[in-house]
Amino acid sequence: MQYTLLCNGKIVAGNTLFTGDILIGNSRVIEIAKNIRKPTPDTLIIDAENKYLLPGLIHYNCPFLKSDEEPISSAIYIALSHGATFLMDTLKIKRDEFSLEKIRTLKNDCLPIISDFGLHLDALRSSKLNKDELELGHLRGGITSLLLKYKHLDKFISGEFNDLIDMISDEELLLICETRFCNQQSNIKSGKHASDLTMLSQIVHAVRKKRTNVLFLGICTSEELEIINPGGYQSENIYASLDINSMMQSNASEVYKNLDKYHANKNLLISPPKLEPPGIKQDNFIENSQHLSFISETLKSGEPEIGSLIDLCDMYATRPAKLLGIFPQKGLLQAGSDADIIIWDPEKVNAETPLGANLSLFRKDIFGLILNGHFISEDQLISTREMTGRYIPRNTVTV
Repeated sequence: MQYTLLCNGKIVAGNTLFTGDILIGNSRVIEIAKNIRKPTPDTLIIDAENKYLLPGLIHYNCPFLKSDEEPISSAIYIALSHGATFLMDTLKIKRDEFSLEKIRTLKNDCLPIISDFGLHLDALRSSKLNKDELELGHLRGGITSLLLKYKHLDKFISGEFNDLIDMISDEELLLICETRFCNQQSNIKSGKHASDLTMLSQIVHAVRKKRTNVLFLGICTSEELEIINPGGYQSENIYASLDINSMMQSNASEVYKNLDKYHANKNLLISPPKLEPPGIKQDNFIENSQHLSFISETLKSGEPEIGSLIDLCDMYATRPAKLLGIFPQKGLLQAGSDADIIIWDPEKVNAETPLGANLSLFRKDIFGLILNGHFISEDQLISTREMTGRYIPRNTVTV
């Protein structure tokens, strides 16, 4: 067994933060404690002093499938640059193609992805399948979520997806709904934005009545949150993914100040960062030296407040892992979980790096990643074919 020992790091494990070590064997966390002895002479030692060891980011909206099933490298690179260790894309299969063997083939075609990955089913395509066909995906294929695109929300409201919604409710699966709402408070009640809010209200009413587990993506205004959680009421089955990036564009200090308030609502997650290149590209690698990860962008500080950092990890890793059926294998640092770890260095937040001096995969505040137990350093150039990610079959919602 190959061992890796992270020493003297500030570890976020659940709702605690302490200085200690993490021992990794192959792809799993073996032990988290203080002063762990290296088990073998050839154990890889990584000094994590003054750095934070955080659970890996779960990016549940990362396109890596194309029509020819070749991975989209740029999206993978951008997600990993923020510390993503688990990626998800949406699988579109026609009725005459839907079989367990087809799912296996598609999973195999995804294997060049560096990190572990999972799949959603496309809700529109799935609405044309019968229950037996769908069971191939969610029961035997380990696909337990369906994604409904914004442009198809009207079909949901018209009743075209009633049978599918009933099946999702009966099997305790997860429906993920894309939204496209305005992030400018002053215009939210005018024109098309008012109709968007009406549509959201209709969908919330329908899924609450059927007790369907649903996650709304891209929520960024108080009006939307009030529709989802009226009067602060937290429904057992309705969740929202906050578009922190859009919210911070209008009032960054307000977002940081209210992070504990958002965290107090157990139904709120933080949306994974948008997969937009931060700067120039060179030889398929993205210039990251001038840009921060979503962690530093959200916390807006060098040395973070302990409570804020713990809340952030819970909202970007633990809660998504539970909702997506991969907890506790993913989403938490504990003995037995997968060794997917962000090594975050807030001391680099204010560091200056000349443009073009860094072709690292990571944003400048990320020292490195542990992916499936493998250490990737900040100055290491890698390609998507150097490591093999695993397809992870998922369970139903465990929140």
